[in-house]
Amino acid sequence: MEVKDPYTLIVYCKQPSPFLPYLLSDVGGQEGLIVPKDVYEKLGEEKFIKQPIGSGPYKFHSHVLGSYLKLEAMGKPHWRDGMPRYKTVTFRIIPEESTRIAMLETGEVNIADISRESRF
Repeated sequence: MEVKDPYTLIVYCKQPSPFLPYLLSDVGGQEGLIVPKDVYEKLGEEKFIKQPIGSGPYKFHSHVLGSYLKLEAMGKPHWRDGMPRYKTVTFRIIPEESTRIAMLETGEVNIADISRESRF
C-alpha cells in the first residue's frame, strides 16, 4: 500500500483482484474499512463501533446488532454526490435469501442481495 496524499491510498496487488472493492467496503463487514486512526485509538474498538464516523453524504442514526443499520442524510451537498436523494437509508440484515426475495416482491425492501442461482 502507498499513501499518496491525505485523501488517497493506493493498494497494489500481486495479481488481479476483482473483489477487492467489495472486500474493502462495509458490505461484508467492517474489517476492510479505512477509519481515522486518531479517533479509533482515542475511543477504542468497542466505542468506535458504537459511534462510527465517515465522509459520506449520510451520518449514523441508529443500529441494532444483527438487525439493521440506519443512516440519515447530512442535509448538505456531498463533495462527490451532491445532495443525498433520501432522508434516511436503512440496511437490514435478512439472512434467508427466500425472505429477501419475498420482501422484494412485496415492496418491503427496494434492494436485496440475491444469488445468481435464484429465479423469481
